[in-house]
Amino acid sequence: MSQLSGISGDVLSEILCALSTDTKDGTVTSAAQLLQVAISHVEEGIVVVDVLAKDQVIIFINEGFTRLTGYTADDVLGKNCRFLQGPETDRNTVARIHSSIVKGVPFKGELLNYKKNGEVFCNYLSLTPVSTSTGSPSHYIGVQYDLTSQRLLEKVLALAQSQIRKGGPSTSEHAFQQPMSQTPMTLALD
Repeated sequence: MSQLSGISGDVLSEILCALSTDTKDGTVTSAAQLLQVAISHVEEGIVVVDVLAKDQVIIFINEGFTRLTGYTADDVLGKNCRFLQGPETDRNTVARIHSSIVKGVPFKGELLNYKKNGEVFCNYLSLTPVSTSTGSPSHYIGVQYDLTSQRLLEKVLALAQSQIRKGGPSTSEHAFQQPMSQTPMTLALD
C-alpha cells in the first residue's frame, strides 16, 4: 500500500477521527494502523488527490486501485487523474467532475476510463472533498466501483431480448454460455 506521507497532518487527523480505536478483543490499536488496514482491504479503488497542488495530483492510491486499473503507485503518484481518460470517456461527465471540484462539493456518477493495458472499464465514481478548518477543500477522496461486468451483461441481455422480440434466433446466445471474462468487450458501454 502507498504511504500517506503526502497528506497534511490536519487532513490526516480528520480522516483518522472517522475510525474507531477499539477492537473486538478490547485492545487499542492506533488509528493510523486501522486506517492502513481498512484501506488496504477495500476492494474498490481509492485515490486521494491534493487539490491545492499544481495540476491536482494523486498523493495516494490503494491496492484496489491497482487491481482495477493496472497502475501502481509508482505509475501515478504526482500525476493528475486524467491519464485514465480516453476517446470514449464522456467529456460532459468530466466537466461535471471538474465543476464539482471547483465548487468543493461531492460528485457521484458513472465514467468510462482506461486501464494501463488499454482496456475500457466502466466505473461508478464517488468523489468526496476533505476540507480544512477554513472549510475549503484541500483534498478529494475518490472511490471507484467497477461496473464493467454489470454493464456488459446488461448489453448482452438487451441484445438477447431484442432477438427474442424479433422472433429470430439469438445471435448472442453463446455469450450466456461463456464466463464473463471470455465475453468480448466489443459492446459500447454508454
